[in-house]
Amino acid sequence: MPASIFFTVAEIRPITAEQTRPLRHAVLRPHQPVSALAYRGDDTHDTLHVGAFAGHEIIGVASMYREGEPGAWRLRGMAVAPGLQRTGIGRALFEACVAHARARGGTTMWFNARTPAIEFYRRMGCEVRGEVFELPDIGPHVVMWRRL
Repeated sequence: MPASIFFTVAEIRPITAEQTRPLRHAVLRPHQPVSALAYRGDDTHDTLHVGAFAGHEIIGVASMYREGEPGAWRLRGMAVAPGLQRTGIGRALFEACVAHARARGGTTMWFNARTPAIEFYRRMGCEVRGEVFELPDIGPHVVMWRRL
């Protein structure tokens, strides 16, 4: 699908942590075992795992965790299927995570962003905090932050 075409997501809805892992694995960490995609906090009661669906197929995932100082939430494991990036799916997932944190009293969000994704997150109103750092076996990242 050409990147210039906006993809209309049929549905964004909560999913389980287990349902996030195949896409997290394929997009974010294909060189690691699927077990490495089970993150601390995945099963916490107020953690949100959200999926973007095209029919019955999950084409995007993201997770939002309460982590850090009071009112802080962490975005983690956001991935959109190859070939469907730059179509609006990431924005829809991001906005669902922001809404979840706001509804639970969140005041800020933060996350580690891969350097190629910095501009996407800037368009979402996020700022870089600090310098580029290397996550072993994953690549260069920056910490990003946004008020909710």
